[in-house]
Amino acid sequence: MNTNPSSALAKFTEPRYTEAASKAAAKTAPLDKAAASDKMAFDGSRFTAMVLLFAAVASGVVLVYSRHQSRALFQQLEALSSEHDEQQIEWGRLQLEQATWSENSRIEQIARERLGLDFPEQTKVVVIKQ
Repeated sequence: MNTNPSSALAKFTEPRYTEAASKAAAKTAPLDKAAASDKMAFDGSRFTAMVLLFAAVASGVVLVYSRHQSRALFQQLEALSSEHDEQQIEWGRLQLEQATWSENSRIEQIARERLGLDFPEQTKVVVIKQ
């Protein structure tokens, strides 16, 4: 028996590789490869998640922008519709005024008062037939 304390300590701290230890190491090696491939797959799923998150945020921004544009265009449509209605009312007034100014009785009255014109007597009217 070797009673040297340093050799006993060296023997205790030395790694022991036995056949059972090498078999266990061989069994864990494929697991380590699987874990590594899981990490790579996780990175792929992380990338996919980031792309989907970006797509969702971009979709939300586009939705907000399109709703804003829709509301702005609707307000513009309402303003133009109101302006169209006002112009239609003005057009009706102008047509009524034109009809009033061009009435035969009004023209006859102005011709008598301002111009001193009058209808000719019946005896002075000559009808020409072709």
